[in-house]
Amino acid sequence: MQLLVEADLKQCFGLQFVASEFSPQGDLRIDTLAFDPEQKSFVIIEFKRGNSWSVIDQGATYLSLLLDRRDSFVLKLNQIHNTRLMPKDIDWEASRVIFVAPSFNAYQEGSLGFRDLPIELWEIRRYENGIIALNRIQTSRKNARLSDLDNTSGDLKKVRKEIKQYSVDDHFKEGWGDSRELFDILLSQLLKLHPNFAVNAMKGYISLKLGWRNVYYIHVQKSGLVIDYARSQPKDFKDPEGRVKYVNGSMEYYNQHVSNFAIRSEDDIPYAIMLAKQVLKKYDKNNS
Repeated sequence: MQLLVEADLKQCFGLQFVASEFSPQGDLRIDTLAFDPEQKSFVIIEFKRGNSWSVIDQGATYLSLLLDRRDSFVLKLNQIHNTRLMPKDIDWEASRVIFVAPSFNAYQEGSLGFRDLPIELWEIRRYENGIIALNRIQTSRKNARLSDLDNTSGDLKKVRKEIKQYSVDDHFKEGWGDSRELFDILLSQLLKLHPNFAVNAMKGYISLKLGWRNVYYIHVQKSGLVIDYARSQPKDFKDPEGRVKYVNGSMEYYNQHVSNFAIRSEDDIPYAIMLAKQVLKKYDKNNS
C-alpha cells in the first residue's frame, strides 16, 4: 500500500513526497513524510493493517515528534526539493497526521468527533493492476475537544497548544452577523451542488473540498464574502456582467490559478452559484 500511495502522492492527497521511513529521532519512524505546498505545512502519513491502536495517542506522538524536531524536518524537505525554507516559513499550526488503513473500528472513527484533533482517517482499497481507491472517513459530530479528556499525555498537551484546528465559527467576529447570514445562505446552496462536498475551515478561509481538492474558498469579511474559484481564470467563465476577477499572486500562494467573486448582498448569491456550477462542471470533466 505504502509504495503505491507514495508513487502517486500528488494524485492521492495533493501532497509533495519528502521521505519514506523517516526517523529524525531514535527508533520512532514515520512511514511517509509529505509536504502540503498550499498550506506550507508538513503531513505525516501512517499505514496501518490491524485495528488495535489508538488514533489519538499515536497521532499525538507523531505530531509531538514533528514539533520537537522542526529543524530536522525542514532540512529534509530542503534536501529533497532543493529549497531554502526556514522553520519560520512553515505553518506548524496546520500540521496533521493521515492514517491509511483497509478499515477502522468504531473507536477509531469516534476519535474524529474531537474538533481540535488534526488527524484524518482514509480507507484504502487495492484492485488489480495496482489500482487503489481512497475514501476519507467523515463525521458530522465534532462537539468534543481534546481538553475535555482527563489525564492527557504530555504529547497531547503540546499538540493542543501548538496546532490549531479551526472551525467555521472562528471566522466570524462579534458584530459580523450580516456576513454570517450571507455565508449560511451561500453554503446551503453550494452543498446542493455535489453530495460529497466537505466543509474545511482553515486559518485564512473556509473551503469546500472533494476528496483532498479544494473547489471553492470562502473568505469572510465584516459585511460580505469573497468566494475563490479554484483552478480557474476569468476567461474560463461565462460571465455576462464581467464580475469575475483574477487573484493576483494565486500561483505563488495557491500553486494554481484562482479567480474570485465578491458577495455583498443576498442578491449576489445566485450569480455566485452560477459561476460555481461552471467550476464544478470543469472539475468533473477533468477528474472523470
